[in-house]
Amino acid sequence: MKKLREIARTHIEKAAAGDMQAIKELADRLDGKPAQMLEHSGPDSEPITKVVNEIVHVYETREQIEFNDQTPLLEINPSKNGGNT
Repeated sequence: MKKLREIARTHIEKAAAGDMQAIKELADRLDGKPAQMLEHSGPDSEPITKVVNEIVHVYETREQIEFNDQTPLLEINPSKNGGNT
């Protein structure tokens, strides 16, 4: 323990005398090293956009949904209008 305290005292003295390496090492020990900042961008330096696709399974039939919402869904019927809807 005595030698460790002596090393710490010497290191603190070097930092107090202006030794930049000793100051940096002391700061890293006391405050921790700063986190590395990473910046992501695409090839044209535009920010990357996150796209999320969500698949939702519906357990109700079309009739139940229409009845609950009271709004009719778009009905596509190829037999009407000669197939043009």
